[in-house]
Amino acid sequence: MRTRTLNGAAGRVIASGVARTRGLPELLKRDQSVAYLFVAPAFLLLACLVAYPFVLSIWFSLSDARVGETGEFIGLENFRRLVANSIFRQTVQNSILFTTAAVLLKTVFGTTLALLLQRIVRFKRLIRGAVLLPFIVVVDVRADVQRDQLDADGPAPR
Repeated sequence: MRTRTLNGAAGRVIASGVARTRGLPELLKRDQSVAYLFVAPAFLLLACLVAYPFVLSIWFSLSDARVGETGEFIGLENFRRLVANSIFRQTVQNSILFTTAAVLLKTVFGTTLALLLQRIVRFKRLIRGAVLLPFIVVVDVRADVQRDQLDADGPAPR
């Protein structure tokens, strides 16, 4: 099928269904280019909100900067002083001890409770509900407290 136009070449292109475009429209027809355009705002936001503060914190850790002062590069001196500080070492030791004990106790207690709940035959649903009740109550209490905080007239009467 041939279309008659003033320009014969344009008529052949339209009839064949192939159009030659240049510039931005042609660029946007490729999926890869459109994908980069969609990802660019998220990448910029990530760079501004994550990468910049991360790099800045590394600079602060390697310099003697104080609030309101630029500071000079001192390398790993801050870390040497930190490791030499007995209070810091005691704090790290306490944190490791507390974390290890908490994980072990939660694992043992949780596994024991799961095995006990699995063996129960009578009142199985009631006991499982009672075990889950503290999780549900915390959410409800938090919602009530937040509602009362945001209420301009003060706490709601109960």
